Amino acid sequence: MGLKNQYGATYSLEKYVIALSINGIYVRVELGGQLGYYVDVLACSTKHLTETLRLFQQLIIPAIQSLCHGVTLTENIIRPECVRNLIPPRYRRNQVLPLQLLKQALLSVSADNMYDYQHTWDLVADSGRTIIGAGFDYARDLLSDDDFREVLQRRYHDLHNLAGELQIPLDNNQDGQNNASTTSEETEGKIEPTFAGIAKGVEEVLQRLTIIQQELRDIKQEIQGLRYYEYRLLVELNRKVNYLVNYNVQVEERKVPNMFYFVRTENYSRRLITTMISGLNALRLHMLCEYRGEMHVVEDQIGCEVMQVDNRAVKCLAPYMTKFMKLVTFALKIGAHLAAGMGEMIPDLSREVAHLLESPAAYSAAGAAAAGVVGVAAAGRVERNRGSRDIQQDLKAAQQWVVDFLRDQRCSGGRDIAEKFGLWRVRYRDSGQVAWICRRHIHVRASEIIEVPI
Repeated sequence: MGLKNQYGATYSLEKYVIALSINGIYVRVELGGQLGYYVDVLACSTKHLTETLRLFQQLIIPAIQSLCHGVTLTENIIRPECVRNLIPPRYRRNQVLPLQLLKQALLSVSADNMYDYQHTWDLVADSGRTIIGAGFDYARDLLSDDDFREVLQRRYHDLHNLAGELQIPLDNNQDGQNNASTTSEETEGKIEPTFAGIAKGVEEVLQRLTIIQQELRDIKQEIQGLRYYEYRLLVELNRKVNYLVNYNVQVEERKVPNMFYFVRTENYSRRLITTMISGLNALRLHMLCEYRGEMHVVEDQIGCEVMQVDNRAVKCLAPYMTKFMKLVTFALKIGAHLAAGMGEMIPDLSREVAHLLESPAAYSAAGAAAAGVVGVAAAGRVERNRGSRDIQQDLKAAQQWVVDFLRDQRCSGGRDIAEKFGLWRVRYRDSGQVAWICRRHIHVRASEIIEVPI
């Protein structure tokens, strides 16, 4: 009755179902599951998705929470086709997508792919009969403008942090800009069935379309700003990574690759090691293809097994691991080739970034001796307080550990490295610098490189 009095709603009650009509939005609230552990809220309206979802946030969800004290609710998006066709609840169980998961998926792609990002739905069948076919929906059609802008603002925040790490000055108009969305009040009263009434109705529809188009332009403009911002950061990131790859070329005359990482197999899945601790065992050492500006994980790379991490390894590698993982997580956020293939090995990327950016442990204890291994790539406050001599010593220590380890593994020759890591030693024709690159890059960039086997 409260809803009816406050919002002018009409409603009907059935077993496990409440049907509502509020301001032209038709809503079905269905209690699902044998124990009623989930509630499906379906809505049908000619209004913009954002308006409909605001009704959910301001009315439906608070009403449910008021009846479920102490219960944590997790929002999921139901496949739109299930709503349009009123697919029965038993077939909708696997046609839902957690709201936060979709937002994280958008944050994992570059700005170029945000607007056209698609979520794929699986087919649903019963006894060989197709209930609903496989399909996809654009993320922009599943999220309200408010949610989409929240994702954009989080991306701006991440890029702002990266710009600070790379010491890139910000444009005044790029720092977390907020474009206020245009809103309008609905004209009250019914449209009369006359020529004047029809004209008024058409005018309202055109006004609504104008508002929707303006909101669409606003979002596209924000994404365009992200693209420009990401491009600037990507150029700087690649420049500093290339510096690292070619730093201290005198160490064994670049007879082994420089960019490496460690992986541990857990329950048939690979996990990227982000912290080097003494006593770790059963790790595998892997190397990245170092082609300039296009570094990436080499598929089907065998790598070398590291039986156990000792104190010397921690001392030499802790700085590298701390800073290189920060580099990888930032690269993942802006779609850099450096992190291609690593995403599935980092189960909670946002947590890793928060840990690396905020935890003082990253710059103390074992990390204190190594506050900047990939130092130049993530030059920040700590690095500015340290001398270049310390950074050089840290880089040299990590590189020398790799040289010694591969020698002990009898994997110091060009043929051995090619067999275990799928990398070959080449020299760029223009700069004369040496790099270790994959077979695909050797074929694609044949005119730009010369093979220089050991």
